[in-house]
Amino acid sequence: MKKSIAVLVLSISGALYAQEPSVIVDSARVETLRLNNINYLLKSEVVNDGLNVVDKTALYPSTISQLGQRLKVIALYDTQITPYIDIESKKDTVQVKAQYIDNKLKKGVVIEPNGDKDLAVVYYDNAIPQYRYIQDCDYHFYTFISSELDKNDEVRNKFYDLEEGELLPFKQEYVDGTWQSWDKGLQKEEITLEGITIPATLYYTKDDNKERMMWKLTDNKGLLHYVLVQREGSMIVVYEQSFSQQGNKGIEPYLNVASLINVGFDKKRVKARTENKESISDIYFENYGKLDWKKPNQYIFDYIRKSDKKMIRSRVVLDKSITANDIFFDFIVALANNPELFRRDVGLKDFDYSQLIKANIIHLVGDKKPLYLLEK
Repeated sequence: MKKSIAVLVLSISGALYAQEPSVIVDSARVETLRLNNINYLLKSEVVNDGLNVVDKTALYPSTISQLGQRLKVIALYDTQITPYIDIESKKDTVQVKAQYIDNKLKKGVVIEPNGDKDLAVVYYDNAIPQYRYIQDCDYHFYTFISSELDKNDEVRNKFYDLEEGELLPFKQEYVDGTWQSWDKGLQKEEITLEGITIPATLYYTKDDNKERMMWKLTDNKGLLHYVLVQREGSMIVVYEQSFSQQGNKGIEPYLNVASLINVGFDKKRVKARTENKESISDIYFENYGKLDWKKPNQYIFDYIRKSDKKMIRSRVVLDKSITANDIFFDFIVALANNPELFRRDVGLKDFDYSQLIKANIIHLVGDKKPLYLLEK
């Protein structure tokens, strides 16, 4: 039986190249290489000299590269890949294995760079990549919140297997020489929102029953936020969560959730759950009240009804647990105060959102004729 490699020297710097002279351990050739600033060992062993078949095992530091936890999650759901990974036999290291014929990769798993900051776990068969696992924040949040909304336990349970701050690996298929995007079934566009510097990314989808849009935006403090808005029937739900990076770990604060429904003809209700508490807030549509009326946690928007030129006041009375002037607040107020939102002939995509952050308002655009005009 061949002896195992007992010592793994780890350091950080540089790009992929041979770090030290090769050594022979029990007829296996061992090299120290570097990938995306992480040193690892590559052990090559000839299994058929005549056919030039070589098995190669790469040993990576699980603590530095975070490959250990990622491979554990992958192994829970992908039995095809498990024969080529080893996350248990050596402390603080993970191993991936592949077979080469005539120095060309034939079958197995290798680790490849995916940009400067991510590593891809790639599965090959017949010398062709079949799929790979990568990290993608947009995919993680869209999949997580969609699984909550759809009550998809099969997908939702995968998130429970993640350590805090870990992203769900995205299985990316390789088809006709191209890596397939996770969002190929969604509309995607960049939208400029007044009040923040960096353009937001909007993902959108619609079927017969519901509309769903996810906003990816960066506030002026540099913090990344994801906001998913869904309209189904007579209810709108809003999910919001920020995301930041600390070292190799992600930081995900509390997931804020709100639902918005009509209550009669002149009232909307918001039920919200934040880190502070669960709350109920009301939005009133009134044709009376002093123009200068202003109270704490109340936000006034005056509209003119086009049919009779009468003023309709939208008075948003928010529970104080919904922190003013943050992203969750901006979306709640902008959606809640608009009297057109629940019209049967309009959808979420029929609104202009450019002033959502700056002024907390949205308005109809395109061929949808507004029934109300906001008084400036």
